Amino acid sequence: MKIGRKLFSMIMGLNLAGFTMLLGTIVNSTYREINRLINNEISNLASENALFIKTWLESHLVGARSLSQIMERYEEIDPLERRSWVNLMIKAMVEDNPEVIGACTVWEPNALDGLDAQSAGAPGSNDAGRFVPYWSKTKAGVQVEPLVGYDVPGEGEYYLIPKQTGNEALTGPYFYPVDGVNMFMATVTAPIKNKGRFVGIVTRDIEMSIIQRQLGRIKPYEGAVAALYNSNGLIVGHFDAARVGKAMMETEQDIAGSHLAELVQAIQKGERLSFIQYISQFKKDMQFICVPFIVGNSTTPWTLMIGISRDSVTEPLYRILRFSIAIAVITLLVVSVAVLIVSRSISKPLTSMMHVFNNFSILDLKQFNRGYFLRSLPRNILHRRDEISSLTESFLSMSESIKMVIDNVELVTWAIRRGLLWQRVETTGLQGNYLRIATGMNTVLDLICSQLELIPDAFAFFGKNHELCYHNRAMRDFLERHHLNPQDKTLLAYILSSGKEHEPLPAEAAQLFSPRVSADSPFYVADITLPGEAASEDTTRNYSLKLVNTDHAEDRKIDAAVCVMMVMSDVTILTKAKHEAEAANQAKSDFLSRMSHEIRTPLNAITGMNRIAMSATDLKKIRNCLQEVENSSGHLLGVVNDILDFSKIEAGKLSIEPEEFSLTTNLDFVLSMMQGRARERNIAIHFSIGYLEHDALFTDSLRLNQVLINLLSNALKFSAVGGAVESRVWEDHHENGVSAYCFEVIDHGIGMNEQQAAKIFRPFEQSDGGITRAYGGTGLGLIISKSLVEMMGGQMGFRSQAGQGSVFWFTIVCPARSRITETKNSASAEGDAAAETTTAVFDFSGKRCLVVDDLEINRVIIMEILAETGLIMDQACNGEEALELFKKSPEGYYDLILMDMQMPFMDGCSATRAIRALDRPDAGRISIIAMTANVMQEDIRKAIESGMNAHLGKPIDVDALYKILCSTLAENRENREILSKVATSA
Repeated sequence: MKIGRKLFSMIMGLNLAGFTMLLGTIVNSTYREINRLINNEISNLASENALFIKTWLESHLVGARSLSQIMERYEEIDPLERRSWVNLMIKAMVEDNPEVIGACTVWEPNALDGLDAQSAGAPGSNDAGRFVPYWSKTKAGVQVEPLVGYDVPGEGEYYLIPKQTGNEALTGPYFYPVDGVNMFMATVTAPIKNKGRFVGIVTRDIEMSIIQRQLGRIKPYEGAVAALYNSNGLIVGHFDAARVGKAMMETEQDIAGSHLAELVQAIQKGERLSFIQYISQFKKDMQFICVPFIVGNSTTPWTLMIGISRDSVTEPLYRILRFSIAIAVITLLVVSVAVLIVSRSISKPLTSMMHVFNNFSILDLKQFNRGYFLRSLPRNILHRRDEISSLTESFLSMSESIKMVIDNVELVTWAIRRGLLWQRVETTGLQGNYLRIATGMNTVLDLICSQLELIPDAFAFFGKNHELCYHNRAMRDFLERHHLNPQDKTLLAYILSSGKEHEPLPAEAAQLFSPRVSADSPFYVADITLPGEAASEDTTRNYSLKLVNTDHAEDRKIDAAVCVMMVMSDVTILTKAKHEAEAANQAKSDFLSRMSHEIRTPLNAITGMNRIAMSATDLKKIRNCLQEVENSSGHLLGVVNDILDFSKIEAGKLSIEPEEFSLTTNLDFVLSMMQGRARERNIAIHFSIGYLEHDALFTDSLRLNQVLINLLSNALKFSAVGGAVESRVWEDHHENGVSAYCFEVIDHGIGMNEQQAAKIFRPFEQSDGGITRAYGGTGLGLIISKSLVEMMGGQMGFRSQAGQGSVFWFTIVCPARSRITETKNSASAEGDAAAETTTAVFDFSGKRCLVVDDLEINRVIIMEILAETGLIMDQACNGEEALELFKKSPEGYYDLILMDMQMPFMDGCSATRAIRALDRPDAGRISIIAMTANVMQEDIRKAIESGMNAHLGKPIDVDALYKILCSTLAENRENREILSKVATSA
C-alpha cells in the first residue's frame, strides 16, 4: 500500500476511532443521565408522598399517644369520677376531628378504678363491668357503646399487639359500615402504662379517603401509577380506586408482572425496591420504586409504590442525542476529504524516500557511507526547501551517529565477554541522545562493578588462558590474606588444588575453558581449604567455590572467546560451627548414655532388692534390702536433682535465696556429712580454716553447701583408697560490710591432662569417657557448681596434673559481719538438739485431713506415714472430687488438705482457687498444702499464687511434712517443742 493511502487510512482510522469513542461516550453518558434523571425524579416523588402519608398517619398517632399519656395520670382523679372523665376525653377526640370516625379505650380488668364488678351496665362498660367505651359518629351525633371483639386474635390486633409488645400499633385498613355507609378506615393504637405496667389502650379509627385523594394528585408525568400497601399485601390506596381494599396478589399482576413475587416479598420485609416493567395498559415501559415507612413505634411497615413512564423523561435527551450524531457525521466527512487532499500532496516524494530507507534496517553499517544513500535518492531531494529535505538530512546524520555508537558498543561488548569489566564506550564526538546512550551504558557498567565490589563473596573473571581478568575487593583481600600474586598464571590451579603448587586444573574445571563446553555442564563446584601462616588450625580457612562458563552457545559460533566466572565464599565459621555442633551432639549422646547408666543402676538395685525382700522371710534380711532400696533411691534422687538444677540454669530460673548463717557451723555440717563417705574408702578429710574475722555471712547457705559437697564428693571419688583430701577456707578481704571468701578442695588422685581439662566445665561432657564407666556421675556437677558460684558473685577454677591430683578453688562475695546474732546462735543450739530428735511421735488425734492425689499409691504412702499420729484422713482422686467433698462437709469439718497439683478433670491449683472462692468462713482459713512432684520454682510460685499455704516436693521429706503439720495442727506444748526441734533439723 502506498504511503498516501497509508496516511489517509491512518488518519481516517483515527477519526473513525475517535468518532466511535465519542459516539459511545455520548450514548453511554446519555443512558446514565436518563437513568439518573428517572431515578431522581421517581425517588423524590415517592419520598415526598410517603412522607406526606406518614406524617398524616403519625398526626393521628400523636393524638392517641397524647391522650394515652394524659390517661397514665388517672390516679390523680377520684375513682368514682374516672369513667366519666375518660368518656369525656374520648368523646371530645371524636367530635373535634372530622377525620376521626370513632375512638375507644380498652382497660385491663380493674386497672382504671378497681370497680369493674360494681360498674356492669354503666356507660362504656360491658356486662362484666369492664370499662371498654367505643365512641363513634352517627347521624344522631357521637354515641358510646361497649366494645366487643377486642380480645379475639385476628380481630382485636389493635389491642393485643400493644398488650403483648408494649409498642404502638397501626392496623391494616378495612371497611366498616357507619350509618349505612361502608367506610374505608384504619386504626391507630397507643398503649397506656402505669409505672411501666400495661393497663390499657387508646385508639383512633381514621377515615382513609385522604390517602386516595393524595394518590390521585400524583400526575407529574403522563400515565403515572401510584399505590399504597400494608405489610399484609392489602391495597390501602390506588390510582385505580376500584382496587382499594383488595389483596395485591389478586389485582396487581398487570402492574408488577414478573416482579410481583419480588414486590410482595419486599413489602412484607419493609425493604426498598426498584424495577422496570412494561405495562400493556399504557403500552410503555414504566420505572417503579417502592418506599417503605413505619408510623411511630409500630412494627408494621407500609409501602408506597410510584411508577412513571420512561419516555416522558427521556424524549428531550434523545432529541439532543440525534442532533449530536448528525453533526459528528458531517464533521467526519469534511475531515476525510481534507485528509485525502493532504496525503496525496506529500505521498509522492515520500514514496521515493521509503525505498531507500527500507534498506537501512538490513544494511551492514560497516559498509555505510553518505554517498550510497545520496545515489539512491532523487537528485534534488536535498535541495528542496521543505520538510522532506530536512528529514533526509536528519536521517543521514542519525545513521552516522548510530554507526559510531554501535562500533563503540561492539568494542566494549567484546571486552566484557572476556571479563574486562573496566572497558567503557568512547563518548568523544557524540552529542544529544547518542551521548546519553553511551553514557548510560558506561553508568550501568560502573554500577555493576560497584555492586561487585560490595558483595562479601570473592568474585573474579578468568580468561581462556586462566589469566585473572577482573576481581573485586573481596577477591583482593583473599589474595592478600594468602600472599598470592594476581598476575601469576598458575593462580587458578593453586586455588583449586587447595594450595598445592605445580598442580594442573581438575578435569571438570579445565573443561569449562573449552569453547565447545556442553550447555548442560557449565558449572564446577568445590570446597577448598587454604592454610594460613605456619599452617596452624586457627589460621586455616575454608572456602566454597564455584566456576561458571559465561559464554552462550550462539556467540561461540561467531567468536571462540572464553570467560569463566569464579564465586568464592568464606565458610570457615560455618565449618567450625559444623564441627562444634557434631561434637556437641556426640557429647549429648554420651550424656544420655551416662544418664541411662546412672538412672538404671539404682533402679536395678531398687527393683532387685524389692524382689528379694518380697520373697524373704528373715526380718533382718528384709531390713537390709529396704536399707539398700533407700540408699539407691537417694542416689537416684541426687541424679534427678542435678538434671533439674542444670535445666533451671539453662532456663535462667535458678535463684539464690540469701539468709544469715555461721560459716564455721556450715563447714562443720558439710564435714559431718562427708565423713561417712570418706570412712567407706578409708580416706582422711582435713579441714583448714585460715583468717576468718567475719563469720556471719548473708548468702544462700544451701547452695554454698551444695558446691562444697560436690567438690568434696569428686575429690573422694577420684582419690585412691587410703589417701587424703584437704579443704581450705579463708577470708580474703572485707570492705564496706562485704567480704570475699576463698575455698580450695585438694585431692591427690588421678588428675587430668590438657585435653581432659578443656572439657571440664562443658555441659553434658566429662573429661574422659572412661571416667563414667570407672567412677559414675552425671557430668553436670561442676557446671552447676560454677553457675552457683557466679550467682553468688564469685568465680571458680582449677589446677590439675595427670597422675598427681587436682586443686579446685572458688570464691564468693557477700555481706558479712563478725558474728551471728543471739537469736541465730540460740536457733543453732536448738538445731544441735534437734539432731538428736529424729524419731519424734506426734499426736494429732481429733484432727481431720483430706488427702487429694490421682494415684492411689501416693495416697496409701502418705496415709501410712501419718497412720501413727492419730490424724483422721479422707481421700479424693482429683480436684473436682475434693471440691465436692469440701462443699458437702460441715463448716470446720476439715483441718488440713494435702493437695497434688497435676491431676485429671481438675488440677490442684484450680481446685484450691475454687475452694477459696466458696462463700463459707472456713474456705479462706483452712490450710492447703501442695504435695507434688512439680518442684520447679515456677511450680512453687503457681501453688502459692493459687492460694496454697506451703509446698512439699515428692519424694516426701517426712521431717518437713511433720514441721508443716505441727505449724498447722499443733495445739499443745509438747507438739510445739517437737516442732521447734524438727524445724531446725529440717
